[in-house]
Amino acid sequence: MILEYAKWNGSSWQIETVDSIGDVGYYTSIDLDSNGYPHISYFDDTNDDLKYAKYNGTSWDIETVDSAGSMGRYSSLVLDTAGYPHIVYRDDTNNDLKYAQWNGVSWSTQAIDSIGNVGHYCSIVMDSNNSLYVSYLGADALQDLKYAKWDGLSWSTQTIDSIGDVGYYTSIALDSNGYSHISYFDETNGTIKYAKWDGLSWSTQTIDSIGYSYGSSIDIDSNNYPHIAYFEDNNENLRYAKWNGSSWDIITIDSAGSVGMNCSLYIDVNGDVHISYKDHIASGSDDNLKYAKWTNSPSLSWVGEPDYASDGLEPETTTLSPSFLPIFTYKVKYTDSDNDAPMTGYPKVHILKSSVAISGSPFTMTGTDSNSYSSGRTYTYPIMLVSPGTDYTYYFEAYDVWNASATGTPTSLVNAPDISTPTVYSISGYVKDSNGTGISGVEVTLYGSGTSVYTTSSGSVKHFV
Repeated sequence: MILEYAKWNGSSWQIETVDSIGDVGYYTSIDLDSNGYPHISYFDDTNDDLKYAKYNGTSWDIETVDSAGSMGRYSSLVLDTAGYPHIVYRDDTNNDLKYAQWNGVSWSTQAIDSIGNVGHYCSIVMDSNNSLYVSYLGADALQDLKYAKWDGLSWSTQTIDSIGDVGYYTSIALDSNGYSHISYFDETNGTIKYAKWDGLSWSTQTIDSIGYSYGSSIDIDSNNYPHIAYFEDNNENLRYAKWNGSSWDIITIDSAGSVGMNCSLYIDVNGDVHISYKDHIASGSDDNLKYAKWTNSPSLSWVGEPDYASDGLEPETTTLSPSFLPIFTYKVKYTDSDNDAPMTGYPKVHILKSSVAISGSPFTMTGTDSNSYSSGRTYTYPIMLVSPGTDYTYYFEAYDVWNASATGTPTSLVNAPDISTPTVYSISGYVKDSNGTGISGVEVTLYGSGTSVYTTSSGSVKHFV
């Protein structure tokens, strides 16, 4: 195993190796500092050590944090307001929950809880006052959900839920009041549970019956509502639960294979939910890392320019002639409230004749401005159409980079353009020269919609025009 780091650059994922010395990269946890640089805690299985990696802007600084025995499983990391890391983890040598802190010069470590067999599935969070809160599994006669708090002077611990074997795969988050919310697995009943501190006491509730789980992760939105991702073992799916103010909305996000283990959920400043998780392939094969994002669908609309106020084509009607083969220009505006770019090759315009796509359709359009996607970017496609008919239709199609399908009026069929051909008249008659001698077999083609014959005089010669 090696430790790798993946970053989304706005259009694709950049992946780099952080640490490849030995069998490393287990039980990872990540946080970003004020520069946007990642800090990662992880377990070194070769040496049974807790390790830490920090990106300094050009390269990774890596160091061993705790090597006093078998240290570092279930690591969870958070950065304080100074950008210094705080890590909780399992001490397998002494069966303790441990804590490591960087003070800017050196690391210090201490045991948080050493009563019984504790420290599995630990998760840490910090409030704006740099107070620390930790959820974890505590093992006595039965497994319990336990909770530790650092108030700036000392650690205090308490049991939150002790009904059955509970407290597996814990995850903790704080709301805007600084109150703790915890997701965890109840092994006795095969359920995902949720615990909340309201400032006076803890309350717990069951969210979903799932058989078994291999992971849960929680975050809190701007309404102080919890969102939880978890693995549902009955169908081996990634599931997602959101509190709507009165009940839980639960959906399956991914059901393609055995997916959802080791999930991690995060809500960004826009309120969009991001989840990373494992795609388990098969025993003996490498698993995949997958990513799911809640994204608002993009929209397509008319550009609002002259001749494009209520449609996406100009001209809409025309007449062909040997000297005039028109260019038809299709236009549409792509807008995405998340400022997500369109998927490569989109938007596209579909052009049909008699309900059948013409050769080459759909056609990839080209952006004509540099507007942000959130404000709307115009796309265009010009094409010469030479087959006459009133049976042309068109519509537009687009997806954002997350495969969310665009909505809007331009995604529906529009009847246009109408392409007509000129009327051809065959006229036979006599033309006489100045001597009155007839000239036969003259054929005159009139271009236009009229049926009259116009003449001009040049002596006694008649000219058809």
